[in-house]
Amino acid sequence: MVAGKGDKKGANKSDLKMCCQEKTFARVLLLVMAATLLLALLPQSALADTAITTCTELQNIRDNLAGDYYLGNDIDCTCTSGWNSGAGFEPIGTSCSNSFTGTFDGQGYKIAGLYINRPSSDYAGLFGFTGPGSEITNVGLEQVIVNGYWHVGSLVGRTAGGQITNCYSTGSVNGDSHVGGLVGRNERGTITNCYSTCSVRGDWQHVGGLVGRNEGGTITNSYSIGNVQGNKCVGGLAGRNEGSGATIANSYSTGSVSGTSAVGGLVGWNTGTIADSYSTGRVRGNECVGGLVGKIEGGQITNSYWDIITSGQSSSAGGESKTTAEMKQQATFENWDFVNIWALVDFVSYPYLQWQPEPPISVPVFSITGLVVVIGMMCIVLAVAVSRRRR
Repeated sequence: MVAGKGDKKGANKSDLKMCCQEKTFARVLLLVMAATLLLALLPQSALADTAITTCTELQNIRDNLAGDYYLGNDIDCTCTSGWNSGAGFEPIGTSCSNSFTGTFDGQGYKIAGLYINRPSSDYAGLFGFTGPGSEITNVGLEQVIVNGYWHVGSLVGRTAGGQITNCYSTGSVNGDSHVGGLVGRNERGTITNCYSTCSVRGDWQHVGGLVGRNEGGTITNSYSIGNVQGNKCVGGLAGRNEGSGATIANSYSTGSVSGTSAVGGLVGWNTGTIADSYSTGRVRGNECVGGLVGKIEGGQITNSYWDIITSGQSSSAGGESKTTAEMKQQATFENWDFVNIWALVDFVSYPYLQWQPEPPISVPVFSITGLVVVIGMMCIVLAVAVSRRRR
């Protein structure tokens, strides 16, 4: 049977309609694929729920502790010294049941002048309490003043299972117990590529330059250089390192440490693992005092050292003593990873972490004094010589 002209025209129209539909579908599919690719290429922070650009917005994170946040710029928080009748910024997360469980990405920006003055309150810090699943990354705190009671740190008062990466702090931190330059208490959390230059003081125990108490947590590729003062369990990096899984690795401290008992250049009291780490700061105390570790009850310490000269301590509960000259030679640090983690300028610097912008070159304390003495002696010798010639 031969189809008529009408049938052919109907078929052509049907084919044309189907062709148009296929082209439209193809265009939509291409747009969806392009959008998916664009979203995949965007930085994660760009997909976060909320941008933080002011100190007031930072404070308002308290209203949604499970949210995702990122800094959109540097923030000046010096205004917080006048907040809440002088008590300052109110920490984000105040207890285990009211903890921050979201994410916070600083994107490399900094928060300056944060002020918290709550000497009778626990969980003091930008984040008072962070819980499991929380992530704080890529943020710097500069010129902070944080005063609290228990669990006090510039960035986090206490973390229970949270992650902290690529963060730093400068300023001062003061409290009674569990006081740290960056984190007061790290409970089963991870701290990586972080540092603190804060001066730290704790009236009682568990006081450290970076972390007051590392309880089952992990601290890696981090350091502290601030001076630390406490009573019991006082350390240049961590006041106490204890519990199953508690680990300090590839880390160091250089600040001075003083306390009464269980005082160490790196760790005051240790029952955990310490590996590939060192300390150089001056250490003072009354009992259980050590160049690297003040007191040890179990645990393991491997390939870790302290400077016997600068620390003023000839003994330690763990680790190996080395002279300043030996501490500035790569050959001293057996089995350390100088390819991916550490670097050292032989005879010039102590080991430093490769992610640091430049090596911390130490200048001997006696250098300027020695120069003055030498010049003075030369002047005396010259004066005597001139006097003799005149005679």
